[in-house]
Amino acid sequence: HLLDMAPRLLGTVEKHYAERAGERRPGINTMIAAVPPERVAAAIGEALAAVTRGLFPGGYWLDKTPGHPMIEAVPALIRIWPEARFIFMRRRAIENIASRGRKFPKEGFASACRRWAESLRAWSEVRGALAGRAIEVDWLLMAREPDRVAPAVATLLDLDADEQRRLRQALQVDLPERTSDRFAEVLDGLPEEMDAEQRRAFE
Repeated sequence: HLLDMAPRLLGTVEKHYAERAGERRPGINTMIAAVPPERVAAAIGEALAAVTRGLFPGGYWLDKTPGHPMIEAVPALIRIWPEARFIFMRRRAIENIASRGRKFPKEGFASACRRWAESLRAWSEVRGALAGRAIEVDWLLMAREPDRVAPAVATLLDLDADEQRRLRQALQVDLPERTSDRFAEVLDGLPEEMDAEQRRAFE
């Protein structure tokens, strides 16, 4: 939950320069006129990249930050890391919300519904600009048929044969994203214990 600050920082730069357009008129002698916004934005990107390199000096790393703010940050992240690749894991609303209820019982049902919807909305807005840089992975397919998911991930990340074998093994044995004994659960309709308010929130 660090890199999703990138669009906020860059947005602040854009807003600051827009509000001070009068102080950047041609011929005016101000500091803001002497420093273009692109230079400030590049410095922010360099700072985030430097922090990340300090944490992951090996050169390759994975950031698994859930939620719509990170998805909305994708355009800013591409500016910082042009070679970045993205994997969006999609899960049906009812199973995702049920899982969140077990993992974060204090969150609240309506909040879980909003978070799922916001993530799908954010992904629909950014995925068009990610041709060749991203894939969508269905959570249930990953859980039940990892051999079908591993090659797609391997192609996206340009993994060699050994790396692909280890990825396939991890998906088969480690069961990533497992939060309970109800792994690969599929719910047939809305649970009967949902009250009317929860059903309205879900719909």
